[in-house]
Amino acid sequence: MRKAVFGLFAGLSVAVMSVQGGSLSALAAEKATPVPTASETTSGQKASETSSGQKASETPGTYQLLFREGVLDKVAKDAVLDYAIHRNGWSAPQQQGIAPEASKFDGSLALTTGADDSVVLTLKQGERKSSAGTFPRSVGNPVIMYFLESVLRDMANQAGGSPFYIRNRIKAALLEAAEVKPVSVTLDGRDIQAQQVTIHPFAKDQARDRMFGFADLKVVAILSEEVPGWYYSLSAEAPRTVGGKETGYSNVLTLDRETL
Repeated sequence: MRKAVFGLFAGLSVAVMSVQGGSLSALAAEKATPVPTASETTSGQKASETSSGQKASETPGTYQLLFREGVLDKVAKDAVLDYAIHRNGWSAPQQQGIAPEASKFDGSLALTTGADDSVVLTLKQGERKSSAGTFPRSVGNPVIMYFLESVLRDMANQAGGSPFYIRNRIKAALLEAAEVKPVSVTLDGRDIQAQQVTIHPFAKDQARDRMFGFADLKVVAILSEEVPGWYYSLSAEAPRTVGGKETGYSNVLTLDRETL
């Protein structure tokens, strides 16, 4: 299942680039990077155990939390989950010929579940609508794949790096330990318990000095079984300059409503 999800993760580039702009011909030549096997971990530890000796199945890892399977099982057929998207800011020097607001986007992403076990993503901005792809329910909620692809494309466009390299680093971060803590959020007027998962994909990257503010990119997911579709919010934030305090790039996706 992990390889299938990562394959779709890479394939979502087509949908993201069609909305954000880019060369589809170049993307067509991309080959999916092999995913590390279950025995490969960054610490040399067996993937079947944690540092405390517990089995991985007893303590879900970063990948299992963020790409949890079956999260759409409780979502009714033909239901629609609407996610608000707010993206703006820069974390790299302005490129000549590119407007300062080139990364700004205010719109929504609609997830529609079909009767044939398919899931359709539709991006909306004002009166404009564009398809972001159709996926099997078995992969879980594909919203996170779209979100991560949009982040890596924005980073590549601003900092000038390779989207393939950035994607591979994010994949690697999904197989490493993350910061996880309990939080309380409000949904439909009620307080619910959730988990906040935070990763820093480029904290130890050897190419940090060429990533500008994106070297300190932080990706945060707030998750809960009480939230339809599992994701309460997904956000990515980077300072304007590396090590800086002022926020530059920001991309936030938040569940707005469920329509039955």
